[in-house]
Amino acid sequence: DLARVKAYGVVIAPLLARAELAGLRATISQAEVGVFGGRVTAQGGVDLGAKVPTYQFKTDIRNLDLGAAARSQLAMFKNTLTGTVEATCKGTGASFNTSRAKANLSLQGSFRAQDAVFSTIDIGKMVGEGLNAALEKASAQVPVLKNARLQSVPAGKAEYEQVTANFTVAKGEFQMPNFVTKARAGQGIDLEGRTRLNLLNETVDAQWQVIDRSNITKARDISVQVEGIEVPHILAKGDGPFSFPVTVGCKWTSPCY
Repeated sequence: DLARVKAYGVVIAPLLARAELAGLRATISQAEVGVFGGRVTAQGGVDLGAKVPTYQFKTDIRNLDLGAAARSQLAMFKNTLTGTVEATCKGTGASFNTSRAKANLSLQGSFRAQDAVFSTIDIGKMVGEGLNAALEKASAQVPVLKNARLQSVPAGKAEYEQVTANFTVAKGEFQMPNFVTKARAGQGIDLEGRTRLNLLNETVDAQWQVIDRSNITKARDISVQVEGIEVPHILAKGDGPFSFPVTVGCKWTSPCY
């Protein structure tokens, strides 16, 4: 039991652990860390006496400030997002050999970040550039779209009330079937969809829906003239927001859209 630890500028208070090793079976009955304004608890165990080591674990995260983590020495968080995170996961596995461990890992969990900002992704810019490129290609087939372009897209990082997802890992594949972001009014563009990542060959298969509820891109304002008649909101359906699908493939290290 350590009441307070400070290392590399990061304060951990408290640091508690209960562990034992008996008959080649190691067990963590309780582990608790207070860090970055939140608390992480964990339980688990590993059977080192089996022909192939097997293990199980459970982790719970409450009120962890990812912004504080990114500002610390933890570079792994710098390209993710900021916000207050709650998450839980549990799983089992076998083998500590990397490829076999990936294939044998079974995991279930959920994630929620409040007051979130994506650290390195400007979604408004991404959507604007992608939409203009798509309209330029489409105008070759549909001449009425020749002058349909976004004049400007606000720069800056989108703000989200919350980002939520459930996730699983099984047979070497990570699946996130219901990733949902809810942007603050006038501050961002919503994303909804599912993602699959193959942990063995690093391929990605994602289907996303981009929803501009606050008309950040001004895409809903685009209108065209057809035989002298103005057609308003050519990119939106009825009174609904501008929305379009995005597909991601190839490898997550070099994705194609």
